[in-house]
Amino acid sequence: MNKKLLFFVLVFMLSSSACIYAQKTVTGTVSDNNGLPLPGVNLVIKGTVNGASTDFDGNYSISTQTVTDVLVISYVGYKTQEISVGNQSVINVALQEDTEALSEVVITAQGIKKSKKALGYAITTLDSEDVEQRPEADLARTLQGKIAGVNISAVNGETGGGTSIRIRSSLSINQSNAPLIVVNGVPFSGLMGDLDANDIKSMSVLKGLNASVLYGSEGRNGVILIETKSGAAVVGEKSFKATVSTTTYVNQVANLPEYQNKYGAGSEFGYVGGNLGNWGPAFTELDEVPHPYAIYGDIFPEYKDKMIPYEASPNNVKDFFNTGRGTITSANISSTQEKTAFNMSVGYTDEQGIIGNNDLKRFNLGIGGQIKLTDNFNVSATLNYSTRKVNRLQADEIFNLLTFIPRDLDLINLPYQHPQTGASIYYRSSENPLWVMNNTGLYDDVVRVFGTINAKYNFTDKLSLSYRAGVDNDSQDEFDYSNKGGFGDNEFGFLDLDYDKAVTVDQSIILALNNLKIGEHIGLDSQIGINSKFLKGKSHSSNSSDQIVFGFQNPRNYRTTQASYSDYNENLAGAFGQFEFSYDSFFYLTLSGRNDWGSTVEKENQSLFYPGASFSFIPTSAFNLNSKVLNYLKLRGAYGTSSGFPSRFKTRQTLDTNPRRFVDANGQVLVTNSSDDEYANPDLSPELHREFELGIEARLFNNRVNLEASAFKRISEDQILEASLAPETGYTSTTINAGRIDTKGLEIDLGIDVIKTNNFNWNFRNLFTAYESLVVSLPQSELELSINGEGRGRFAIEGQPFGVMKGSYALRDDEGNFLINPDIGELYISSEQGKEDIIIGDPTPDWTLTTINSFSYKNFNLSAQFEYTHGGDILGLGVQDLLERGVTRDTENREGSFIVPGVYGDPVTGTALLDVNGDKIPNTIQQNAQRTVFSNYYNADELSVFDGSVLRLREIALGYTFHKATNSKIPFETMTLTLSGRNLWFNAPDFPKYSNYDPENDNGLGDQTVPTTKRFALGFAVTF
Repeated sequence: MNKKLLFFVLVFMLSSSACIYAQKTVTGTVSDNNGLPLPGVNLVIKGTVNGASTDFDGNYSISTQTVTDVLVISYVGYKTQEISVGNQSVINVALQEDTEALSEVVITAQGIKKSKKALGYAITTLDSEDVEQRPEADLARTLQGKIAGVNISAVNGETGGGTSIRIRSSLSINQSNAPLIVVNGVPFSGLMGDLDANDIKSMSVLKGLNASVLYGSEGRNGVILIETKSGAAVVGEKSFKATVSTTTYVNQVANLPEYQNKYGAGSEFGYVGGNLGNWGPAFTELDEVPHPYAIYGDIFPEYKDKMIPYEASPNNVKDFFNTGRGTITSANISSTQEKTAFNMSVGYTDEQGIIGNNDLKRFNLGIGGQIKLTDNFNVSATLNYSTRKVNRLQADEIFNLLTFIPRDLDLINLPYQHPQTGASIYYRSSENPLWVMNNTGLYDDVVRVFGTINAKYNFTDKLSLSYRAGVDNDSQDEFDYSNKGGFGDNEFGFLDLDYDKAVTVDQSIILALNNLKIGEHIGLDSQIGINSKFLKGKSHSSNSSDQIVFGFQNPRNYRTTQASYSDYNENLAGAFGQFEFSYDSFFYLTLSGRNDWGSTVEKENQSLFYPGASFSFIPTSAFNLNSKVLNYLKLRGAYGTSSGFPSRFKTRQTLDTNPRRFVDANGQVLVTNSSDDEYANPDLSPELHREFELGIEARLFNNRVNLEASAFKRISEDQILEASLAPETGYTSTTINAGRIDTKGLEIDLGIDVIKTNNFNWNFRNLFTAYESLVVSLPQSELELSINGEGRGRFAIEGQPFGVMKGSYALRDDEGNFLINPDIGELYISSEQGKEDIIIGDPTPDWTLTTINSFSYKNFNLSAQFEYTHGGDILGLGVQDLLERGVTRDTENREGSFIVPGVYGDPVTGTALLDVNGDKIPNTIQQNAQRTVFSNYYNADELSVFDGSVLRLREIALGYTFHKATNSKIPFETMTLTLSGRNLWFNAPDFPKYSNYDPENDNGLGDQTVPTTKRFALGFAVTF
C-alpha cells in the first residue's frame, strides 16, 4: 500500500472516533492550595475513557452518565483526588501539593528510574513541548541551545545535511565524539534525523561519565535517552487519546552577502571577459561588452559577436536559490485499559531545500504496547519502521564559485551545458554551478526496523528481575555520481554505489533490589546486570569512472569499474552494578561500575573496569532550612570513568587483494596480494577517560527561582593515534596509545518565574556553558586533525588548546607593526619568506549563553529564544574570497589609492628599517584597491581570522489553544494553532559588515557552502 495513502487512512480512523453521549455536564475550576488556577489538569470519569483537561484559567467541562460516576483529578506535583459526582453540576477543586511527587523522578542509565534529588551528577530533562511542531526535519536541531553543556550545530544549510552533537566538548583526538543515542531503553545506531520529533514523549541528557558509567565505553561521550510516545504505553485507568498535528513551513536562504552593483568583471579598472574578479570598470563607464558566451559562437550561433549592455545583474546569486517548502504531519493514538495499553504513531515529513535537486522524504511508523499478565509480571514491546530518502548536491563544487561570480553575469538565464555533449558551458574554464546542480548528486535511501521488548517480574515489592532486548536493522543505499563534462573529479564522470546493511542486537538483564531499609535511617536501592551487544554487518560497493554515454548512470556505462565487499562482526559484553545508600532521605551515596569486554583488541586488553561514585546532600532537609527564600538546596559530586575501544582490524595484519593491479606483456591481468600499509599493533588498548564533577541545585523565593550548576574536569589519556613509520619498515604508519587531553568546564541553568499571576506568566530561563580543552601530552610535537574526513588546518599541539588553527602570518616588529617591503609597499608574508606556520586562532568559544523567554496570557503563549556565542576564532576563507574578488559592498570604496599601515622592514631579521635619525620609516607607497586586497593583504592566513562571536534569534513562537471546556462548539478536546520561526536574525559583528557571514554556516570551518536558512511555520494540532 502506498505510504501516503496508509498515513491518511490512519489519520481518518483517528478522527472518526465515536462521541460519547452525555447525560449531564459538570463544570468547575481547579486551583492550587493558594487559589491560583492550574492549567492542563487531567480529569477523567473513573473506569471510562471520558476525560477532559483544564484551560489556562483552570476551567473544565466534562460529561457524566450517572450519579454514581467518580471524577478523578490528577496533576504532576499534586495529590490525585477522587470526587463522587452525585447530583452536583459544579465542582470546584483545590489540589494539594504532593511533597513526594515534587521530588522529580527521572530516567537514568539502563532505563533505571531515580529520584532526581538522589543523583550526584547533572541531568537535563525535556518533554514533548520542547521539540514538537518545529519546522525542522532533524530532531537534533530542535534542541539547539536548550541544554547547558551541549553544542549542536548543522554542517550547513542543506536539507538532509548532517548535524554535529557534542556533550562537554570532545574526549578523543581521532575516535568518535558523538553521544550515544538510546531509544526506549535500547542503544540506537541511527541518526536523530531518523526519528519523528512529534513522537517524542520525553528526553534525558546524561552529560558526565558518572551518569553514563552503566553504558561503559559506549556512553563515554554522553548519552541522550529518548522515550517515544509509541513506546510509552503504560497500563492503568481506562482512557483513550488521539492527537493529529501538521506543520507547514517555508525555508529561505538566511545569509547571502550584500553585493555591490557598481563595478563588473575585470582587473585594474579594465574590463576582462572571463575574469573571476570584480575589479573592472564602473558600470557607468562602458556601454557594451561582448556577450560572455561569444567565445562559444560555434555552439551557440546566436551569441557569436553579440554585444550586450554592460550593467549589473543585481540578483544573479539570489536567483540561484529557491524558497523551499516543507510539511511535517503526525498522528498518535493511545489506549489504556486496566491490564493492557496500546500506542501508535505515524508521521510523514517532506522538505525541499533552498537549492534545486535537494529534498528529504521520511516516513515513520511506531507501535508499542504493554500487557500485565499477572499482578507481578509485565511485558511491553515496541516496533518502529522508518524510511529516509535524501537528495543532496556536491555543495562544495557549487559554492566555491557561486557567491563571487561577476556582478554583470546573468547566470540563471544562460545555458549551462553543451546541447550535444552535455558538458559544462560557462563564461570561463571552470564548472558552471547550474551544471553541477543538474548533473551531479548524492542520493541516500535508508530503511530501518527497530524493535524492543521488555519483561519485568516482581518477586516481591522490593525485588524484581528485568529483561530488555532490542534489534536495530538498517540498510542504506548510497548513489553518488557526476556526468562527464565537468572539471576536476567530474571531467570524465563517475558513479559510486554503496550498499550497507547492519543488524545490532542489544540485550540486558537487570536484578533490582529497591526500598530496602538497613536499620532506622539507612536505605538501599541496588541494581546489578549484564549486557551484550552484537553487531553484524556487510557492505558492498562499486566505483566506476570514465563515463561512455552522457546522462546514463549504470556501472556498465563506465570504462572502469572496481567492486569491493566486506563483512564484519563485533561483540561488546558488560557487567554492571549500582548501589545507592540513603540516610533519612537527605544524604545519598551511590557506588557504580561496569566491566566491558571488547572484541576489537587482543585478549589481554579486552577486559576493562570503570568505577564510579557520587554523593548528593540536601541541607534543607537535613537541617530543616526550608523558608520562603530558600526552598531547596542540594550539593552533589561525582567521579566517573570510561574508555574508548579502537575500530576494527587495528591489532591484526590485513591482506589486500587487487585483481587488476598489473597487466603483463601478453595482456593478462595479474592478481596481487599485499600487506596493508598500516602495521598492526597487537598491544593497542582502549583510551582511558576520567571525570570529576561538582554541582549545586537550588529553588528559591517560593520555588520561583531554579538553579542548577555544574563544574567538571576530564582527563583523557592513552589516546588512540596514528604514528608514522620509516619507509624501510615496509609500512607507512601504525596505531599507538599516547597523548592526553584535559577538559574543564562550567554549566549553569537558571530559571526565573518573573511574573506569575492568574492570567499572565513570564518565565526567564538562562543556560550558560563554558569549557576549555588542553592538549597535555603527545608522542610528537603536533598532529593535524581530520575534520569531515580531511585535514583542515586544525591541530592538536602539546600545551595548546585542542583544535587550534595554524597558518601563515604577516611579519611584524617588536611593537606589533606590520613589516612592509620598501620596494613595493606590500606585507612580508611568512610563507613567502620560507617561515613555518604558527598558531593563528582557537576555534573554541569562550562561552555561550541562551536566554529563553516564555510568556502566557490566558490561552495565548509566546516564546523567544536568543543565543549568544562569545569568542571562537574562524578562518574565514569564504569571506576572504568575497573581499578578494570585490563583490560585496565592503569593497565599493575602491577609487583612489591605499597604503598598507606599517613600517619598512627586513624580513630576515624581523626588524624595522631605521632612517638617519634612528626612527622607524612608515610605509608611504600607494596601491590601488585590487592590489591592496587581492594581491597582498589576505595572503596571510592570520588576517582572515575573525572572532566568531554572534548573537542570534534562534526561535520564536506564538500559539493559541482552544479548550473544549471553555468552548463547547469545538469537536475536539483541545485545538492549538502555532505560528513560529527559526534562525530569523543574527549579528556577527567582527565579520565585514556586508559579508553577512553566519559563523554557524559550515560548522565553523569558514568555507563557502550551502548558506544557513530561516524558516517560517504554521502549526495545527488537535487532541481527541
